[in-house]
Formats: sequence, structure tokens, C-alpha cells
Amino acid sequence: MHISGLTLFCIIGTKPVERKKKQKIIFDVVLECDTSKAGRTDNLKDAVNYKTLSDQILSHVCRSKYFLIEKLAHCVSKICLSVPGVKGVTVKVEKPGALQMARSASIEIYRRRGDK
Repeated sequence: MHISGLTLFCIIGTKPVERKKKQKIIFDVVLECDTSKAGRTDNLKDAVNYKTLSDQILSHVCRSKYFLIEKLAHCVSKICLSVPGVKGVTVKVEKPGALQMARSASIEIYRRRGDK
């Protein structure tokens, strides 16, 4: 399951100017989960509800004030792994405009249930 281009705003960065106002951050999330039961039953209770999950990510990110995109990616992965049925997750965090000569800076991490 993929959530692509989730665009949110939060305080992120190490420079004083970055700590003054929320910046745009773009997330791509790939969930490792078994979708076979939901595919057979066509019932939301048998699926990972991507709307509920994206709302949880939004709620956390918009209140966060991290210094590093690495920490933000780690925390979003923990939110995803707290959802029943999610066995693993890849989280990409993109910070547009972080570098003058590049479109963005980003990090991509993979975590499995039980990782620290």
C-alpha cells in the first residue's frame, strides 16, 4: 500500500530561520501488509485504513518541531508500525528548498515491526 506525495507543514531544521515558521515537507509511505483478506471480502475492517493512518501522520507532523528529517522519518515509521497488520514500512521525507542548487533534500528509511 502506498501513500504518495502527502504534503504537510511543520517546524523542521537546525537554523534559527527554519525554526520560525512551518516548512513544506513531502512524504511517500509504502506499507508492507497483507491485503489478501481485504481483497477477498471488500470490507474496510479487513484492510489498513490509509485515511486514518494519513490523519495520524498529519496530526503528529503538524505539531512536531524536530531538527532533523531523519528523526521525522523515524517517528512517522513508528506511527505506521503501530497500525495492526503493518509489518514493515518505507518512509521517504523530502524537504523542498533545503539546498540552493537542488530541488530538495530527502531521506528514505525502512523499518520492520520490532525494530528499535
